[in-house]
Amino acid sequence: MLKRIVLALLLLSPLAWAQTPEENVLAAQMAYQQASRGADAAQARLDTVHQAKSLAEARLADAQAELQRREKELGEAAATAESATRQLQTAEQRLRAAWQRKEGGQR
Repeated sequence: MLKRIVLALLLLSPLAWAQTPEENVLAAQMAYQQASRGADAAQARLDTVHQAKSLAEARLADAQAELQRREKELGEAAATAESATRQLQTAEQRLRAAWQRKEGGQR
């Protein structure tokens, strides 16, 4: 089966049908041009993918920098919230003490 497929492909090939040296050259030129177009397309695809990779790497670097900024900001916000909570607790203790003194008749 495989031999028949290979034979059919060879018979359909322009090189198999070429009879004269000129026809052989023409068939070889056509094959070269087709291969050249394929190589050009592959190179263009490689360039496109390389450029896309470079852009993705730049976006990744930007995202990592943004993540670091946000982590720092989160730490600062947590510290501020903790400080505010401590101040609230202190103010609450003072308020309770003031009410207790007032209700106990103390000054």
